[in-house]
Amino acid sequence: MEDENGVEVAKELRSFDRNCILVFTTTSTDHALDGFKVRALQYLVKPYADEELNAVFKEIIEKIPTPDKYIDVNVVGGDVRIRLCEIIFAEHFQHCIHIHTSDGQTTITRKTFSGFMIELEGDERFFMCSRGVLINLEYAKDFNGSVFTLKNGTEIPVSRSLAKSARVAFGDFLFRRGQNNA
Repeated sequence: MEDENGVEVAKELRSFDRNCILVFTTTSTDHALDGFKVRALQYLVKPYADEELNAVFKEIIEKIPTPDKYIDVNVVGGDVRIRLCEIIFAEHFQHCIHIHTSDGQTTITRKTFSGFMIELEGDERFFMCSRGVLINLEYAKDFNGSVFTLKNGTEIPVSRSLAKSARVAFGDFLFRRGQNNA
């Protein structure tokens, strides 16, 4: 970098993307502290070994979020794409699916509940609480044995026949999330 300072460029990058991944490579350790002040992931001093570079690439790959799946929902006026991570809960009412999302919106589509469930098949975040109602466990704050309380305060009752499955599914979900955050 001829007229530019790497730390200043890093500060500029941080100003418009707080989560970008920065790695400094240099011949000197003189500015290592400055590099970490801008939250650099690593500060490699040349010459570095291939193993060091491979370790940095592995760490970068682990930090890059995997893109979330989505569903295309047919609504009046066309199709809407909804990311699965944004679905809080969905309920079947009067031959329509009401999809409640994290932005406070409700998208309504005319579809069978079983058809909707097929689109979510295999995604362990979703649990069917009763006939025609499912929740995204990411948004569940608590389960008292008969009702899920969601983070937005909504309470979703669970049918008696599914209460034990709900407890197991919620416990498994919390365990997996804890493992992933460890």
